[in-house]
Amino acid sequence: MREYLDSAFVLDADIDLSKAPYNTGNGWTPIGTETTPFTGTFHGNGHTIRGLYIFEGKNLGLFGTIEGKAEISDLTLKDADIRTTKSGVAILVGQMLGGTITNTHVSGTIKADSHNVGTLVGYMERGSIADSCQYRFNFPQNYRLKIPHFCRYWLFTSAGSGRKKPAFFFSLMR
Repeated sequence: MREYLDSAFVLDADIDLSKAPYNTGNGWTPIGTETTPFTGTFHGNGHTIRGLYIFEGKNLGLFGTIEGKAEISDLTLKDADIRTTKSGVAILVGQMLGGTITNTHVSGTIKADSHNVGTLVGYMERGSIADSCQYRFNFPQNYRLKIPHFCRYWLFTSAGSGRKKPAFFFSLMR
């Protein structure tokens, strides 16, 4: 998948990443980097990825960096464990420079001593997130924030100077 960053992918089964080699050393290597971002389509097909583990690095998540017309949809990530001192950290996407995230849900723990840390997305320059939620999320280092059944809907556009400008933001408690 890392060799075909502009392609379309469909998950056809649940995945357990809590086994070696994905849970040892630095764990999972995120898909897409700042220099070679993911620009394709990833359709989770309603499946779950469990046990995502990442230790140290920048732009961390299942996906490191996405941009352009990247699409991630219909996916659940459970029991993630991410630990770092770098920026751009989230369970799903470390850095979102464009694209769309739809119907995606995450839960887990992030221990980070940095900035640009989030649940679905760590740093978001532009793109959209809809119908996506964070469940049982613990954040960061010296305190734990638990947000059960809390959904956020975002649409960001570039503000010209690299700052993100929310086009709208609202929260929904279930």
